[in-house]
Amino acid sequence: MPELRETTASGLIALHGFRLASAQGTDWTLLGIECDATKQEAKKAGATERARQGLVYALHDSSKVQRGQRSHQSPVYPQILEEDEELESLALRGLESTHRALILDMGPAWLMVQYLTHTSVQWYRRSAWNSTIRNVSKEVRGFHIGMALVFRDWVLAFPTIDLLFQPTWVRRRAELSIPPCVYDNFHEFVGTIAQWVEDTGMLASKSRKLGTQRACEAIRNANKVWYGIGVYTVCELMFFAGISPFITLREFVRCPSRVARFVSALWMYIHVGSENQKLWELIRPCIRDTVLAPTKDQRLRYAQAPWLHVWARERAYMTNRMAELVKDHNTTIASYARDEGIIFRDQLTDLHDPFEPTFVAAALQSQSNLGALIFGSDEWVSMGGTHSARSDALTELYSEYGLLESPTHLRPGYYQSELFLASEELCRAWCKTLTFTGDKNIWTVVTEFPSNMRLSSLPRRDLCRAGQVLDRASLLFRYIVLRTLGVSIGPLEYCGNGYIIHDGGNVVHVALCRGDPNIPLRLEERRVLSDNRITTKLDAPGQLKRARTDKENTAVVKAKRALEAGYKRAGTLAVVSAPVADGPPKKKRKSTDLHMASGTL
Repeated sequence: MPELRETTASGLIALHGFRLASAQGTDWTLLGIECDATKQEAKKAGATERARQGLVYALHDSSKVQRGQRSHQSPVYPQILEEDEELESLALRGLESTHRALILDMGPAWLMVQYLTHTSVQWYRRSAWNSTIRNVSKEVRGFHIGMALVFRDWVLAFPTIDLLFQPTWVRRRAELSIPPCVYDNFHEFVGTIAQWVEDTGMLASKSRKLGTQRACEAIRNANKVWYGIGVYTVCELMFFAGISPFITLREFVRCPSRVARFVSALWMYIHVGSENQKLWELIRPCIRDTVLAPTKDQRLRYAQAPWLHVWARERAYMTNRMAELVKDHNTTIASYARDEGIIFRDQLTDLHDPFEPTFVAAALQSQSNLGALIFGSDEWVSMGGTHSARSDALTELYSEYGLLESPTHLRPGYYQSELFLASEELCRAWCKTLTFTGDKNIWTVVTEFPSNMRLSSLPRRDLCRAGQVLDRASLLFRYIVLRTLGVSIGPLEYCGNGYIIHDGGNVVHVALCRGDPNIPLRLEERRVLSDNRITTKLDAPGQLKRARTDKENTAVVKAKRALEAGYKRAGTLAVVSAPVADGPPKKKRKSTDLHMASGTL
């Protein structure tokens, strides 16, 4: 599913468009629902001609189109309507965003759209929708329209790369299942985490649960509890929490400090984007009218702090004391790797987590915090920390199982002199990031455990290990943005984004998609050639330049024909491909010889 920052950004874009349109005055009666067909749907008997051509088409009350995960799909068209209820009985009254879905108040019904994977939100003016998106096939535009709600003047669309999203129509909002958010409802969220920890069955001293899965993988898979935490967010949170991404689930849940640090890191991660509307400040300059269309320079801003620290970056910046912890952590692991015997890493007292409290300072300074679980109650108080006025479910759970005094895996007394440093100290030092691959890529600053570092509960078991990726240039955020047609990660990286085209001088066009028939055809043809050079790596660094092969030329010709088809459907082919009128003839400087020949010297 889209990760926390992506879903938050989609909610901000949706609310912005709704407020802008409402301020201009419009009718929010729902006039239609449109979507793209899957390949199988387009081949079925009875499929519309538009669906067969790969174009957006309108649904009707007998439509059976469903979307969602394979085991749980739901209809795109509101089948909850009674026989005497028309679609026009629904009208958009308001929007609200959660960290996993967009919720629309449609009057007599409610619609919740869960993004699931690569799905985003775009507002289009109805005129632009009709002239552009509806006339360009999904193959040319490069994305699908999962669902589009059509109103009189506006269209709220959900562009997606794979049609994997979940629409849910209900009569009452109370029927929608909305999990608690750590930032808005701290204690309720901590309660769900405590239940998840207990459900692992690993807290009891005689538990037979192995728990050998990596903690970061278990967290990603538990998306109904740790929702919005995917491959890159979990790496960022592990960095914030000072936890190795290679520890097992058992090592994670049986350490109250680590679980509490991870929860605090999650709170802080949301806080970074919410404080002073920082995330909106990142997004707002990228919105042209209501369409998200960032430039490459704007996309690259997300690859910097405070947004990313380790993922797809060459360096991770931190405080001097954290850099010292990282160095000691990696040195200790390297020394044990040279040992010929088996080392039980869960019993070591000289392997400390590289945790910097300043990264989660706001979370620990809030009224509801887990500082006592992180450092231990006595040490937390001695450092000036305050206990929450209300007891939390995690503390109660670990107390019940007698694990409150478990090792914190923090260096003793390391933070006593100064718990929180000045914010500028967070970039005093840096460490080179390391990239590993398991079931997914892992970006971190700490090394993987060697095969001889095992768990005391599984002395003979060789734990699953990740392999290091040494040639990782093509995985860096900057490389993906500048040298490929793909998207990286973050709130500005969507297949359904518009894009900016410069036409010499100060002339700038905003294309709603690839093949936008309102853009001069010569510019779109130029883009096709440019895209082909990138995909065929004609200009790849370190390679000799070469001409296109016959196969590559055929692909260019095919792409240009598909372009023209969209322009013909929109009726703009004759307009945008008309030759540019010649200006006055340019004055040419005459040489001395010409002046002598013409007698003008």
